[in-house]
Order: sequence, then C-alpha cells, then structure tokens
Amino acid sequence: MKFIFIKSKIARELKKRRALIALIALFVLIYDYWSKNSKLIDKELSSEKKDSKILNCNIFIENPKSYRVNFNGSIYPKSNPLSLNKSINFDCLQKSRKIKRIFLWNAFFGDRSHGHGFGFETPFKKLNCPVTKCELTNDLKRLDDSDLVMVHMVDSIPQIPKHRPRNQRWMFLLIESPEHTGEFSRYNGVFNYTVTYRIDSDFAHSYEADSLMYWIKNPNFDENYDFHSEKTQFAAALISNCGGSSKRLKYIAEMQKYVKVDIFGRCGQQCPDKYNNSQPGDCKSIIGKDFKFYLAFENSICKDYITEKFFLMLKHNIILVVLGGGNYEHYLPKSAYIDVNDFESPKMLAEYLIYLDSNKEAYNAYFKWKKHVSFLDNAKRFNPICNMCVQLHLEDYIGIKEKVYENIDDYWRKDACSIPEFKANGKFFYKIKN
Repeated sequence: MKFIFIKSKIARELKKRRALIALIALFVLIYDYWSKNSKLIDKELSSEKKDSKILNCNIFIENPKSYRVNFNGSIYPKSNPLSLNKSINFDCLQKSRKIKRIFLWNAFFGDRSHGHGFGFETPFKKLNCPVTKCELTNDLKRLDDSDLVMVHMVDSIPQIPKHRPRNQRWMFLLIESPEHTGEFSRYNGVFNYTVTYRIDSDFAHSYEADSLMYWIKNPNFDENYDFHSEKTQFAAALISNCGGSSKRLKYIAEMQKYVKVDIFGRCGQQCPDKYNNSQPGDCKSIIGKDFKFYLAFENSICKDYITEKFFLMLKHNIILVVLGGGNYEHYLPKSAYIDVNDFESPKMLAEYLIYLDSNKEAYNAYFKWKKHVSFLDNAKRFNPICNMCVQLHLEDYIGIKEKVYENIDDYWRKDACSIPEFKANGKFFYKIKN
C-alpha cells in the first residue's frame, strides 16, 4: 500500500509539473504572438501616422513666393532665418504633439531667462515665433530631457557635464567680438552648434534683426525724390566707446582735416536732442534727418562683426560709411553704402564725400536699393530661439545634423580680427579673411 501511495504521489507531482510546463509554454507562445503583432501594429500605426502627415501636412511648400531682387548680378536677400523661410510649412510643424526643449545653462548678461522668461510656448509666443511647441527651461531636473543646451560664453559658466544624453546638442552663444572675449580651448570638443553674429553660425544672432528691414517692394518709394535736398549738415558719428582697436577716432581726426565731421556721444558733444545716452534713438533720428553721411565705425575690426551702429541707421535716409570687418555686402548691395576699405586714406574718402555732396544724382543713387525694402515697426523680429524651435521640429523629418567643434577656440579667434595700420604716407590699411 505504501508503495502504491508513493507511486500515486509521484504521478500527481509529474502531472502538476507537466501542466505547469504547458502553461509556461502557452504563456511564451501568447507573449511572442502579442509582442510580434504589437510591434507590427505600432509599425503600421507609425507608418500610417507618417503617411498621414506626408499626405495631409507637407512640411515644405513647393514653389514658395519669395521676393528676390538682382543688383549687378547679386541676388538679395542672400539668406533668411528659418523663422522667415517661406518654403517651410509652419502650420504643419505647429500641429506636432511633441515638445522640444531648450535648456539655458547660464545667464545672458546676468539674465537667467535671456530676457524671454521660462515655460512652454509662452516665451516663443511673445517673440511671434511661427512654431511655438517648445519649452525654455533652466531646471536641472529637465536637463537630460533637453534637446539643446545653450551656454553664454561671457557669463559665469557652471561645470559642464562630461556625459550627455544621445542626440542632445550643446551650443556656443556669443555676440561680443573676439577682442572682448576670453580663450576657449578648454571647451574644444564640447559644442555642436554656434549661436553668434557670424554668417557661418549654425544659428544666426545678428544685430540685423534690430533693423526690422524686409525685402519687399516699397510702394511708397519715389525714384525722383531728392534725398540731398533735405540735408543741412555734412557727416556725423555716434561714438561712446573712446577706445577700441579699430582706430576709428584717429581715422575721423584725419578726415576732419578735409571735411566737417560731428562726433556725438561720450566721445564728442551731446546729441542735438540734448540726450546724453550711449545710443539714444532720438539722436539717431536727428542725425538721419539732418546729415548727409553717417560714419558707422566699429570699435573692433573682426570677421562678420557688424553692430546696431549700422543696422539701426538703415531706415534713415542717410548714406552710411562703414569701417569694420563685416561682410556688409551680405546684407546690402555694394551700391547702398560706402566702405572705408575701398579708399587708400581718410583724405581720399573725404574727397569722395565732397564729390557726392556736389553731385545730387550720384548722391541719390545710393538710395535706389530702398525701392526693394520696407521697414515695419510691427513686423516679426526673428530671434535665434525661434529658429531653434523650428529646426528641432524639422529634425523629425530631415534628421539631426551631427557635428562637433573640435577646436572652438580656433573657430572663434584664429585670423578673426585685424588691427589697422596708418602708413607713413597717410594710407590706412586693414584686412579680414571673410
């Protein structure tokens, strides 16, 4: 009896084990089937969703109507920021449910939010960005979830982590010239993108945005108008930094031997409106109205470095005379301004200005380009973070541009600036590699 009982018990245990094994096998089969079909369904849904976007929401607009004008073989505008690019269907990108995140690693001249405020969409709506499905943050809890991390190279920079999430990109932000910034070799290999005033930046941070100038036919432009007739004064400069390596004050002093040049600001007399601010708007307006020439001379001669001295005066009917390392022809045709670098000496420049003053037709020819631009006070002012938001959403379709600045210091400083020389014969010389 005992033997039969043991045999029966063993049989029951074997039966239980067989049932358990069968149950496990069934579970594995069900899981395998569910897993494969789940992936297939997800793939089909993803494909269907993608196809739906392609069919019903094209991110690019075919044959967009963009204003273009030819000046002696050069087409303008030469470039447009992403947020003003008419070939992109912003309404399509705005439908995305994804939130792209931009992290501000440090302050921008002491302002932690870079003047935009933090949050989802709100900072981008304030800037009238065409795509607002982005977030601006400096919450360290959100760092690993951020797509872009922006570092301002002038403010105090906290320790940058050695490891970062895949596809997270770090950005080098700087709008000061290399002459007023430090050495950055310790950041070699850290940054993926640049945000600067330079034309070759990944995201442009140009002072051009301040001009509110748009290339579009100006219906109010009078080709027969005499711009010279309303002027009562000769030339002016607005300068409040009396130093700088460009030797602009010395250049003006040489010019003053031949023509009258009024200097306003801290380096000269008070502005005609009696305000003594560094760059008062009213002073610019009065100069633009009364003077024939405005000397937009930069304090540093560095690659692509063009400040508000140039851009904020474009709306005024005055001929700009430029001294700087910027590629001015990128923004305006050569016939729209006078470049110091085209003259061997201040004397020769002064003689040319005298010629223009005595020849109204030649003087007025410098304003022909304004037939093709308008200055709109209520226009959208493009901003780098608008372009970043657009770019991040575009990447869902076109992929991520992978790059690393292995030598950011060389990129920023090597052959970037020039110190002018006055020759013994009075000639003035400087050279920039653009």
